[in-house]
Amino acid sequence: MLFTDMERIPGFKAETYENAHGFPLSEKYENLVLWDWVTKKGIMSIKNLLRSDLLDCWGCSPELYWYEGVRMNMPLAKSIRSYKKPRWLPMAFGLTEKGEKYFGKNNLFDIARELHKKRLVI
Repeated sequence: MLFTDMERIPGFKAETYENAHGFPLSEKYENLVLWDWVTKKGIMSIKNLLRSDLLDCWGCSPELYWYEGVRMNMPLAKSIRSYKKPRWLPMAFGLTEKGEKYFGKNNLFDIARELHKKRLVI
């Protein structure tokens, strides 16, 4: 799954400049941007799913996003390090083993409802 897939979730993608945020890799590498125009709630949702060990992420080729017709309006990061100006670090997502087991035991609507109740997703 890519950020382009997550943008289809209502409330994830910012609709106005005022509520748009860059999704940084971490506080240490705040100029490594994973995605742009994300709501604060969208950022917290992904972070909570990662902390809950239901979702995993890894670096991917920018070509996956280019095939989706997306080009970020910033230079591509060549490595994980501090940059003076924002750089895009393309990432992909998938269910962890725990997430797959959880999904296997429950139907998608129950999972979405439970995560929403726990405020893990929008």
